[in-house]
Amino acid sequence: MRPFLVPFVVVLCLPLAARADRLPGKLRLTDQPPSLCARQPVNFSRLIYRFNVRNLHLSQHSASDPGLSTKERNRIIRMQHSLKRLARRWAPGTVSHLTRAVAAELAALRLTLPQVLSPGDLRQLQVWHRGPGGELSPRPAPPWLSRFLLTPARSYSAEEAIAPLLGAATASGATVADFARAAEGIFNTPALRRSGFGGEAWARVAQTIRSYDTTPDVRWFDTVFFLEHNTGSVLCRFGGAGNDGRTLRKLLNAREQSSTASELMGHFRRIMRQAGSGAGPGPRQEPVRPGA
Repeated sequence: MRPFLVPFVVVLCLPLAARADRLPGKLRLTDQPPSLCARQPVNFSRLIYRFNVRNLHLSQHSASDPGLSTKERNRIIRMQHSLKRLARRWAPGTVSHLTRAVAAELAALRLTLPQVLSPGDLRQLQVWHRGPGGELSPRPAPPWLSRFLLTPARSYSAEEAIAPLLGAATASGATVADFARAAEGIFNTPALRRSGFGGEAWARVAQTIRSYDTTPDVRWFDTVFFLEHNTGSVLCRFGGAGNDGRTLRKLLNAREQSSTASELMGHFRRIMRQAGSGAGPGPRQEPVRPGA
């Protein structure tokens, strides 16, 4: 390479380096106390729209395809980075949403446990975890969780109990990962299988929270979008703009029915016009990292 071309090449590479530096770091749930999971308005319709349009395009093209032009290959690389950046940016708000949903379900269990457990089981509350072979085995529940669940609930207002529960877990030194594991163990309680509360559906939600640290960002969101609790989508647990259960289901079905990104965009825009939620292109909604 001629010497006078070196500065020119360096200048061209600087924007790419700066773009790479803007990728947010991956959230580590083993470092996050549950009390940082503050309520954040997450518009999941908007997230599903942006996420799946990029994901569908990338599933049909590869940057390693020898038939691609340099321009198209660079475009795919930029879209891969954009999808990962999108997942990292929305992960804190999504983890907070799921953690608060699990906390609300634990609060609701305070009215159910006395009806399904014997007095002896209540005095020595246990969590149930699956072993390598899938079998459930009990162990003592963490003290902070036992104290919360065995304190009589004054009302069914589960949301009022979220902050005290997350605060109690944090005061004990538990992290978000610890909180999710303890919740998963309670939801696995055999006596809850037919109670309408907890059970396998909520155990999967808690397990999904725990899996974030060890799961690639894009794959983790592919799981989150389809999480269901006992009566509907976990994503619409607290309502809010863009979180109508019927609309979310239509958006996810459109992903399965579309063969190209442009076709998917058409489906999404039509669904959002009917819902009046405005999940398509518009002002960017930036979720806030817990504790910020």
